[in-house]
Amino acid sequence: MRRELTSLDPQFELHFTSVVLTRKPKSGEVFNYRKWLIKKMLDAFPSNPGLVTSEVHVCQMAADLYSNNYYAWNHRIWCLNQLPQDSGSYISFLIDEWMQTHQWVSVHVSDHSGFQYRQHLLDKFVKLPPSGFSTVRKCTVDIEQNSAWSLQMFLSPSESKQDSHLTESTKSILYEAFDKKCEKLDSIPLGI
Repeated sequence: MRRELTSLDPQFELHFTSVVLTRKPKSGEVFNYRKWLIKKMLDAFPSNPGLVTSEVHVCQMAADLYSNNYYAWNHRIWCLNQLPQDSGSYISFLIDEWMQTHQWVSVHVSDHSGFQYRQHLLDKFVKLPPSGFSTVRKCTVDIEQNSAWSLQMFLSPSESKQDSHLTESTKSILYEAFDKKCEKLDSIPLGI
């Protein structure tokens, strides 16, 4: 019915439906209507990644309001598929999504829809071109270095300020955490 009223402002409609989702976060009809609106807006302005990013935030809000919200996570997958994959921001968006959803699923362990989304993200990572792998690897190395630095500061803050290498206690904890598979712990530079 509302689709026939073509004189409505799509931005207003997106705002209106986001308000509806605060009351009924598991409404499949609202998510379908939002898809239709976004398709219409992306046809008019194809280079609008901010639209998809804001839509991901709406999906996050709906998933927070109602547990196991399949519609919100499925819409989030659809939004991810709307992003142009040839841009540099696509890889950073994937990494940000991976990090944000890691935090979310660690709090909502029984919500399988969130894990399904992360599986979809993994599929996207696997399909990246070789140049994308180096960007992802650089990001994971930065995360590993920051994690090692945080652990070092927690265990022995006074020693960490004096030395730019991991202490033996930090190394032993990291060896156990990585199941002794990480052989390059001595080469991790700490950012001091």
